[in-house]
Amino acid sequence: MPNWVRNRVVFREKERYKETANWVRNRVVVMEADGMKALKEMPNWMRWVRNRIWFDEADGMKAFKEKFVKDRVFSFNNVIEMPKSLNIETGSESHRALEVYLHSLGKKDADELAVKIGKDIAISDREYDQRYGKLSKEALKKYLELGKTQVDNYLKYGYTDWYGWCNANWGTMLDAVVVSADRLSITFDTAWDCPTPIIERIAKALKNYTFIYDYADVLIGNSCGTYNFQNGKQGLGTEMSGFRRGLELAHDLWLRLKLK
Repeated sequence: MPNWVRNRVVFREKERYKETANWVRNRVVVMEADGMKALKEMPNWMRWVRNRIWFDEADGMKAFKEKFVKDRVFSFNNVIEMPKSLNIETGSESHRALEVYLHSLGKKDADELAVKIGKDIAISDREYDQRYGKLSKEALKKYLELGKTQVDNYLKYGYTDWYGWCNANWGTMLDAVVVSADRLSITFDTAWDCPTPIIERIAKALKNYTFIYDYADVLIGNSCGTYNFQNGKQGLGTEMSGFRRGLELAHDLWLRLKLK
């Protein structure tokens, strides 16, 4: 049995309570019906964070678009580009591919690489025969190619695939989604966490401009804050989780902000 926690949020204003309750009710109904369609088909097993970069002048937003928006699309790849070879399948198939490829290198090299990569992928001859002895030549070739790609990725970039690289270099496992912009700001959602390395790189690239970075977890008031960036560095800021100002910020980003 899981450990359960009972939560209560007390609102000082009746209208804010109604607006929040309606938002939560709509999300619950939609999740039961067809899986977070209201959040533009984003996976319902993820926690999302809404982010906003807000420039104090239109020239700052103009410079942002010129540098980081390509073909009318804002992508983290425009800020910190992920090597294309990392964009491969990750999961049970990639794990099997690593086992097959490392086994082809011989025990000594396989054991050394397994330790470096940090995965249980060095298997004995007996295990190899049991798992892969009946593979077709075509399937074996596919596994060897995928396994080699992962090892090459690790040796070049420190990660076998996109998952580890994105979390380390973007601060989140996925690219920005639900992006909306106007003359002074851009707003977007990220999976699980804030894209701290992305924000820092943007600040450094646009060091002649000042902007405010706001963020708020989809669980209203759970993780939220606001920070000022100027001269390419983070300035004053406040982590507001659990405080009234944090609830107000999360309310503005998730409930009042209308994404285009």
